[in-house]
Amino acid sequence: MIRTRILTTIGAALLAGSFLAHAQAPAPKADGKGGEHQHQMREHMKGAHAACKDKPDRRACMSEQMCAKSEDPAKC
Repeated sequence: MIRTRILTTIGAALLAGSFLAHAQAPAPKADGKGGEHQHQMREHMKGAHAACKDKPDRRACMSEQMCAKSEDPAKC
């Protein structure tokens, strides 16, 4: 009887702990540029896809195209 209570209490504590461990952090405040940034990235991707459509090493070409259009190509 006591063993069952102890195991139940431990199980409940672990369950409660898992809920706390998976709790979400508050969302970052919007800066109002989310839609604009998303639109720019979509346009960059479309351009890169078009440029690399027939290239044999498409992955390298896509990386090169996306880095060329980034704000700091040296970091990319």
